[in-house]
Amino acid sequence: MLVIGIIVSVKARKKRQIETSGSPGQATVVNLSQTGTYINQNPQFIFDLDVNVPGMAQYRTQARVTVPMYMVQAVGPGAVLPVKVDPSDPNEVVIDWSGVSLNRAATPSWPTTQGPFPGATPGTPGTTPGT
Repeated sequence: MLVIGIIVSVKARKKRQIETSGSPGQATVVNLSQTGTYINQNPQFIFDLDVNVPGMAQYRTQARVTVPMYMVQAVGPGAVLPVKVDPSDPNEVVIDWSGVSLNRAATPSWPTTQGPFPGATPGTPGTTPGT
């Protein structure tokens, strides 16, 4: 148990170091898959990311990330996430959750001018299409 505690402590320290002194950039989610692991009731995912950091060529990397439950719908393929990158190891990427927008999760999948049903008035509960 002591060894596991030491490993977790070292990883947490490294993450905090990247959060405070890492190079800022953006990462586009190419793909993600859930690992089946939950940490404090938050799901863990493996992300394939295209990372862009000023002064560096774009590159693809993979990151295992615990996603806050309220952010899950905002991180699908195509999402652009603010990140911090370890300058000495660019494959070490930390997502800056404070800069992630929840607007993506709230974007409707239908045209907003017409609503989900032709003839329905958006925002009117119980409206039957065509009536």
